[in-house]
Amino acid sequence: MTKILSSQEFEKTIDKNKLRSLQIICIALISEIIVFFFAAIIVSQLDTIITEESISTQVLDTLTIVYLLFLIIGVYFVKLYYESFFRKNSMSKLSAKSVNDIIAVNRNNDCYFNLINKAFMIHIIILSLFVTFGLIIWILSVFYLSNVFNNVYLFNGFPAIIFIFYLLFYFPRKQRILRIYEKYFLNSPQQ
Repeated sequence: MTKILSSQEFEKTIDKNKLRSLQIICIALISEIIVFFFAAIIVSQLDTIITEESISTQVLDTLTIVYLLFLIIGVYFVKLYYESFFRKNSMSKLSAKSVNDIIAVNRNNDCYFNLINKAFMIHIIILSLFVTFGLIIWILSVFYLSNVFNNVYLFNGFPAIIFIFYLLFYFPRKQRILRIYEKYFLNSPQQ
């Protein structure tokens, strides 16, 4: 079995460059959502409604309903995946095959951070895909319908705002990474 580090030991192993790269990716995702969101707002103010071969409201309604279902199911499954990822990969459940493996894991203590990094990235990237899909539906409704701010398609933009605040709240700071480590590695049941 590999050695579980204490919180203080783990905090010392957090590489500032790796943490910074995770933060940059998080900022890029926030920026992407903000750009899409403001693009929809700007396009809605241009009064450029396409009338030739336009998408029917039935198609946009169907896309909105599909989006709502995907969003609900997706958020639920992303949360389940995030939790199960740590249960499956917690260091208390990983066993080394030889003495050399134990030495290598203990020498390279950033394996904890790598697991946290991987789970966090998969989590936020999948959520950003759902949010981007909703913003695309909103932009389509802006192009093909008038009076965008008074219709149901505006709903497709609300998850973007929630996602931005979610990422700002769970922004990967050193203390946040430390809390995740304590929750999933130090407090995981030993087997």
